[in-house]
Amino acid sequence: RKQTEEALRKSEQLYRKLASNFPNGAVMLFDRELRYTLAEGTELAAVGLSKELMEGKTIWEVFPEEFCGAVEPNYRAALAGETVVTEFTYSGQHYLAYTLPVRNERQEITGGMLMTQNISGRKLAEEALQRK
Repeated sequence: RKQTEEALRKSEQLYRKLASNFPNGAVMLFDRELRYTLAEGTELAAVGLSKELMEGKTIWEVFPEEFCGAVEPNYRAALAGETVVTEFTYSGQHYLAYTLPVRNERQEITGGMLMTQNISGRKLAEEALQRK
């Protein structure tokens, strides 16, 4: 049991290190109740969020209702085994989002992951090209 707890702790540390260094984005893990179990990344602070504000809370406790209505189906799809790729706008910034299932060693879905990347610069470049 102690080995299992140590492995879990190391796994969480690795997730946090990876997520906190994810460029121009954020990584969030959520459970079946859509409660955030991990929230890391440079982009959280850019939109006024933090792991302290998110971890342990559901999407409805963190985000405005209209935003939750838009992302909840993606979270539910991930918990059903699907990967969903979308674009959305939040706090005036454009994001590319991947919502996907997280599986244990027996391939059972234990939760979901949301990876977001700020693509505002790319969007501005695309709009400039379209105006030419």
